[in-house]
Amino acid sequence: SAESFALSSSNTDNAPEITENKEIGVKLDLLDGQLNLTGALFNLERSNIKNTDPSNPARQINVGVQRTNGLELTLNGRLPGRWDVSAGYAFLDGRMVKSLARVTSTQLPTQSVAVQGKVPALTPRNSAFLWAMKDLGNGLRVGGGLQHVGARFTSVSNLVTLPAYTTLDAALQYTLGAWGLDVNLKNLTNRKYYVSSHGSHDNLILPGSPRALQVTLRRQF
Repeated sequence: SAESFALSSSNTDNAPEITENKEIGVKLDLLDGQLNLTGALFNLERSNIKNTDPSNPARQINVGVQRTNGLELTLNGRLPGRWDVSAGYAFLDGRMVKSLARVTSTQLPTQSVAVQGKVPALTPRNSAFLWAMKDLGNGLRVGGGLQHVGARFTSVSNLVTLPAYTTLDAALQYTLGAWGLDVNLKNLTNRKYYVSSHGSHDNLILPGSPRALQVTLRRQF
């Protein structure tokens, strides 16, 4: 039982974690195949999730079942007017449906929190993105897009929330023969946001990048 741990006396007797995914989907081709729409409903279940034995902190035991029901929609292709588009939306309903574990929060006052019934860490209920590039001809393309991520809990304690955020990006591409130039302006509005956390600790939080300019020169061989 060493999926992500080194084998030791504390976990060698554990059963392996099991992940089972059930999914049903549909795909539609629109505009004579120029535009593709896909959708999927899924049920993802992880069982035998490990945690520290509350009666013996030196031992790992299989204590949990995590279930996530979700919906994914994606759109890719070309629209009239020489617009290349890519878009997606995801809905995630995650829950620890069975667990004997408790976690100790680092928030003050420090408290012990039962894991059962909590939302898994870093699981936004809603997220979406949209990207579009317009072909202006003569090797020039311009466009941009946005990304939205809903609120997420930093850990399974569910005591600290990373706020939802939306960022806007812009791009310019120029191609001349075998050479190409990409100019990307990320986080156009200089939005302050938090992109992630450690996932098992409430106070190890990663801020997102401020406004940034990225220039790339490409050469094909």
